[in-house]
Amino acid sequence: MTKLELLDSLASLDERQQIQWMITLGSYLTIAARNFYQVGTENAEGRPLRGFNEIQHRVHARIWDISNGKEWTLESFIDMLLGNASIYGIDSEVAWALKNSLPTKAK
Repeated sequence: MTKLELLDSLASLDERQQIQWMITLGSYLTIAARNFYQVGTENAEGRPLRGFNEIQHRVHARIWDISNGKEWTLESFIDMLLGNASIYGIDSEVAWALKNSLPTKAK
């Protein structure tokens, strides 16, 4: 899914719907992050997990900001998500989370 497809899919969401989408996205990001550690062990890949942590921090920051009357543009938010995914080498996992988190009508 391209950046433009994401923006088109999300453009019609109102503030409440965007917050709900970001909560869903955060949940899918936690699932995607599981690819980088072995359940029941201490083995984990630090760099990708740091990337997921950073992205989740930003998702929650945007939820907080929108809830308090501040706004990041949707485009700047998507740019941040895709940029951090690239930096941390988790592009495919973040793309999966983005695609699966979209509201049903937007998929």
